[in-house]
Amino acid sequence: MIPSTRRDVRIGVVRSRGLEHPQPYEYTANISRDADDEYFSDGLAEEIINALTQVSGLKVIARTSAFAFKGKNEDVRKIAETLGVTNVLEGSVRRAGNRLRVTAQLIQATDGSHLWSQRYDREMTDVFAVQDEISAAIGEQLKVRLTGSKRQTTNLPAYEAFLEGRHHWYTFSPEEVRKGLECYEKAIALDPAYAPPHAGVSEYYMSSAVLGLADPREVIPKCEAVARRALELDPTLAEAHSMLGHVSAFRYLWDEARKHFVHSIELGSGLTHARHPYIVWYLAPQGLLEEALRETDRGLGQDPLSPLLRRTKGVVLYYLRRFGEAAEWYRRALDINPLEWVAANGLARACARQHQFEEATAAAEQAVQASGRSYYPLAVLGSVHAMAGRVEEAHHVLAELRQLAETRYVPAGPVAMLHAQLGENDVAFEWASKAVEQYDPLLLWIKVEPAFDSLRSDPRYPPLLQKMNLA
Repeated sequence: MIPSTRRDVRIGVVRSRGLEHPQPYEYTANISRDADDEYFSDGLAEEIINALTQVSGLKVIARTSAFAFKGKNEDVRKIAETLGVTNVLEGSVRRAGNRLRVTAQLIQATDGSHLWSQRYDREMTDVFAVQDEISAAIGEQLKVRLTGSKRQTTNLPAYEAFLEGRHHWYTFSPEEVRKGLECYEKAIALDPAYAPPHAGVSEYYMSSAVLGLADPREVIPKCEAVARRALELDPTLAEAHSMLGHVSAFRYLWDEARKHFVHSIELGSGLTHARHPYIVWYLAPQGLLEEALRETDRGLGQDPLSPLLRRTKGVVLYYLRRFGEAAEWYRRALDINPLEWVAANGLARACARQHQFEEATAAAEQAVQASGRSYYPLAVLGSVHAMAGRVEEAHHVLAELRQLAETRYVPAGPVAMLHAQLGENDVAFEWASKAVEQYDPLLLWIKVEPAFDSLRSDPRYPPLLQKMNLA
């Protein structure tokens, strides 16, 4: 036995029964109590997920739903039932210095019988071979054909730095995202030809624009440059195409945006973080809401426990003016992650539209506090006040936003939204024009956002849409 710190990882592969062409499903969840090297075990599990995504005839349950079982000693059959799967790959990861032990066993979840098991005792440098061997073994057992996957790097320190960066990234907090950037930059320094960390840096710049941490006019060119460098290294990298889709959408180049987003989905086999931006940053701004709803349901079929996709469905339903259903999907996102302030934000808006102002105010306040009093939750809180007839409180929020703008970048779009909700159309158009000049992503929903309803009959509205190529 290798003396080690243990990392238990569950990886499940499932095949639907009764189909002429079987469609297996796969999920993973780290169930270790020790988190010292959690990023490594999580990363190894995700890398196997990504490898299996490329297997012909295999359908993969995405990372988020798989990791929802992390830390929970659930019965395999219960997990399989929750995810709609029938075969489960379960295992553990252990590290000790430069030694690695990975165990894996394929289980038929309906009766708990073992179809295959294997233990790999290797040097850390063999981690890439272990990933490939596990994927190949699953393919052989489930009678599906491996299409082969491209090895991005053989530089182990660069690989570990990337895994650690991605681990930080998935927390989605500004502080952790910045730590992720440092890890990505370290990975690039160790292996400049390693494409995924370049895409990670690009995603950092994109998030800075979306979260209002930096002026889009400054960070969008950086996002584009690093994404293009990633594609020079690997033209098949789904994440890099997704970043170029963001760049094009934020610049109102809609044909280019669609091309990159769709290509990202194709290359990523429907990964959540490929499908979500297509829905939010292309279909919704175009007003293609029924198609957006269908895409969201496709994503949920592959990642049913994703809080991101659950709130995405809430967003689409909200724009469809189906406010009760929207509120329910926001609650489902919060059931999985109570700290999801974006979902709380959406819940506040959906409840306010139903005149449920007590719940709306509580959700808006929750989002404001959880986000550190960020500009967008503040604007939503102000909008809830406006819808409730609390005009003075709404103007207090506007004053706080103006105060924030004295020390940092504050996007104009949410300010325009709040003024529009108050019926102050002249000021709303002034701020909306500023938002267009800023390439503020949060104005992209102007065609579908109910808060902008008061602007639609104004003669200044069509020229504004024309500037955004949305007319």
